[in-house]
Amino acid sequence: MPPPTRKTPDIETLLIDTTSCIPDFARLYSMTVAWLVRYYRLVCRHRLAAQATQLDDPLRSATLGCVLASARQLSGVAHFNLAVKVCHPLSRPQPLFKAYQHDSAMAGLAGRQAARSMLGRRNTAIGYLRTKIRRSGHVGGNKRRTGGRGPA
Repeated sequence: MPPPTRKTPDIETLLIDTTSCIPDFARLYSMTVAWLVRYYRLVCRHRLAAQATQLDDPLRSATLGCVLASARQLSGVAHFNLAVKVCHPLSRPQPLFKAYQHDSAMAGLAGRQAARSMLGRRNTAIGYLRTKIRRSGHVGGNKRRTGGRGPA
């Protein structure tokens, strides 16, 4: 992990660095997606897409795509479409979290889920996050509530 900085962080680089840690820290996935749902406007989508095209690690690209697609689905906004398009799924689906990779039963379950997810199109954490976000009262995508005119 990079050391703390005294200057304002580069959010897009921080997001990409965060996704590289997600396989080791499963809770980071839901935290990252929830943060993106709430603060997606702080992320420059064009800059993020440009950085995503430069990812040479297939797992990082697939993880970033999964996180962004989950945030897009939960928020109901198309902010991350450009970046999701440049992320590539893994050629062979595998569990996202290393904790699942070490347990054969969990690896089998995760493998079946990955086949339907962005790492293969859908992640089980989405249902949990959707419930949490609805209960908190924050729903992204002001388009639904205000007819696309922005914040009410």
